[in-house]
Amino acid sequence: MAINLSTERVMSLRAAAKTLPRRRQNKAVHTSCLYRYAQSGFRGVKLEVLRLGGVLCTSQEALQRFFDRLTCSENLASGPSTAQPSTRSNASSELDREGLR
Repeated sequence: MAINLSTERVMSLRAAAKTLPRRRQNKAVHTSCLYRYAQSGFRGVKLEVLRLGGVLCTSQEALQRFFDRLTCSENLASGPSTAQPSTRSNASSELDREGLR
């Protein structure tokens, strides 16, 4: 989804960083962190931005969508595991039994 100038509250990345909760040791989120989220993304999710003149901007709603997607992807990753036992561990226990390891 793209940022809609007519319906969303647009702000610079600097202003957006100031709206976010403080992190470890009461440190503010740095503007470069949001820039990195926009350029490279975080855990496969990119922050939506637009360029107004020479300034990268985002919106409060885009931040919400970004964090919602991150939260959703974390919940999916930490869901019930259906992984099968590793064949490597089975192979190494077999080697142990045969005295080859």
